[in-house]
Amino acid sequence: MALDDGQKRIVIEDIPNPASSSMRKTWFMWMGQIAPFMSSRGAKMPLYIAPDGRYIGEREFNKDDAHEMFCQKFGGVNDEGERVIRFSSKSDKHDALHAMEQILEWSTERGLVLTIPEKGEFMKLQREQNK
Repeated sequence: MALDDGQKRIVIEDIPNPASSSMRKTWFMWMGQIAPFMSSRGAKMPLYIAPDGRYIGEREFNKDDAHEMFCQKFGGVNDEGERVIRFSSKSDKHDALHAMEQILEWSTERGLVLTIPEKGEFMKLQREQNK
C-alpha cells in the first residue's frame, strides 16, 4: 500500500519473512535504511576523539551510529546514558512505538522512505492505537 500527498510518500510492504515483523527487527531494519541516507548526505563519524575534543580521522556513518543517534534523540536513554527501550515489556513497547513514530516523522520530513512490515508488530500496535 502506498500513500502519496504529492510531496511525502509512505510505503507499507508485506514482508514474507515472519521473523522480520517484530518491532525490534523493524527498528534495526530502519537503521540499515537510514545509515546510507545519512552517508549520502555527508555524515561521517570520527575514528577517535582526542582529550581536547578534536576529531581524528573519520569513517562512514553506519546502522549502529543511526541506532545510537535515535536512542539519544528520542529518549531511549536515561540520565546515565543507558538505553531504556528494550522492546520486551508492555511499557517498553509503548516507548518503542512512540520513538518509532518519531523516526517515521523525521524520515518523512527528509523525504526518506522507510519500510513498514504490514503484518508486523509496529503496524499492529499503530492500528490498535488509532482505533
